[in-house]
Amino acid sequence: MWGSRRASRTVGAVHTSRSPATVTRQLPGPVARESTRIMSYTAPPARVAERAVPSPYAATPGQRALRRDAGGRDQAPETGAGEGSSNLAMDFFHVGCALLTRPYVAFVIEHRTRRVHLLGVTRYPTSTWATQPARDFTADLEQTRHRFRRLLRDRDAKFTEAFDAVLAARGIDVLLTAPQALRMNAIAERFVRTVRAECTDRMLIGGERHLRTVLDRYLAHYNGGRSHQGAGLSLRAPDDPNVIPFPVRAGRARRKPVLGGLINEYEAAA
Repeated sequence: MWGSRRASRTVGAVHTSRSPATVTRQLPGPVARESTRIMSYTAPPARVAERAVPSPYAATPGQRALRRDAGGRDQAPETGAGEGSSNLAMDFFHVGCALLTRPYVAFVIEHRTRRVHLLGVTRYPTSTWATQPARDFTADLEQTRHRFRRLLRDRDAKFTEAFDAVLAARGIDVLLTAPQALRMNAIAERFVRTVRAECTDRMLIGGERHLRTVLDRYLAHYNGGRSHQGAGLSLRAPDDPNVIPFPVRAGRARRKPVLGGLINEYEAAA
């Protein structure tokens, strides 16, 4: 009746700071003998605290720097651009097509401006394929003289050491998110939600070629004609001549359909 498991549960309810003699007086005979043996192998609470294992979800120095720089809060007086403008995020998302295929889309998004760069579309997102778009992207950065310091990504198996080496050669540090922590890459995850809600979930995609054409047109709208709200983002000022104040008189605004009227942009009439 009084086995080791039953005795262990009973002893666990007794305060650990009590001596074995005190426990022996408070518990029945069979349990007292078993509890004395168990308590002799029990470490004091202070030693248990010393052996505490660090949490795998603790932020690394690079992740703490990414949080500090997010949103461009530390602004440089000579340029007006904060450290947040040097952060990138990368991710994949898939789209179901009418021909029962599932292409995968790789993209990079800038933290400060929310500008999205389409890296590629493929049905077979292998590690070798993921490395080539990274080379093309870093080559474009060299031509445009854009400088980025960090890239945030998840722990997908498609990202290998070769992928990280391509970015490291351009001076970009790769930061990893914690396992199953989507909020650590929230800006990229938010874009996936936006592109699905506004574009891919509202259209019938035929295949990879059709998907690339649709995404190119949508990103032109997303990067140029769509306003983005957030701390430190470069939004158009209310006194911009291209901004039409409300209420709008008839004939002053002109509608510009995007993707066959799925999305509309409005501009001042000539």
